[in-house]
Amino acid sequence: MKKLLILPLMLLAIGAFAQSKYSLSTYITPGVSSSRAIYVEDAQQDEVNFANNTQKNGFGYTAGVLINKHVNHKVSWRLGVNYTSYKDKFETTHIDALNSNNEIENYKLATVYNYKYIDVPFYMNYSVYKNDHIDIALTGGLEINIPLTGKATKTKTDLYTNATQTSTFKLSNGFDGADDLNMTYMAGISVSKKVNDKLSLYTQLSYREQLSNRYRVSHITRVNLMYGLSIGATFNIGK
Repeated sequence: MKKLLILPLMLLAIGAFAQSKYSLSTYITPGVSSSRAIYVEDAQQDEVNFANNTQKNGFGYTAGVLINKHVNHKVSWRLGVNYTSYKDKFETTHIDALNSNNEIENYKLATVYNYKYIDVPFYMNYSVYKNDHIDIALTGGLEINIPLTGKATKTKTDLYTNATQTSTFKLSNGFDGADDLNMTYMAGISVSKKVNDKLSLYTQLSYREQLSNRYRVSHITRVNLMYGLSIGATFNIGK
């Protein structure tokens, strides 16, 4: 129910947000996604270290729309809607492992987690250098993350024959232990080039990390991370 209520409320807020001078930005942010194990409950540090060492970077992206409310020539507030996809990968090698039939196996196991969200970001943008053509700015703020779907794909590869077995399963609501609604912070630096009075093109280097728990495995909790490079355009709409 919370998911159904929060998005229309945020869209109403966007409408109220844009009643003065504003612009509209649209963008896509491909990037490197991963996760980090954090020390919680009675987890031993060597377990946390093992969880982090088996983690491999994946591919993620965010695409969305922002309404920018301009306070003055240096400061603007940004409110919008994003669609985000994370991928997280883990690889482990098992030598002389016993299976359920008490048979010895030697194999590599790769597990890829794929998470999809709708995000509602609220950022502050501050221009550190600006002239008639170039704008260099710092951006930071928070996002509300609404989980949509999550799945995991496991691929088992025999080390001698290279034979593979693949299985896919759906993650439970909230992604196996995470809250239904998550919070993420974002920090970035952008460079914008003015094309004309109505249009600017920009690129932004950004870092995102979830503040709330994503999911738990045993007593170890992981949080999402993503480094991205945005490509976007800003359209001046308000007078």
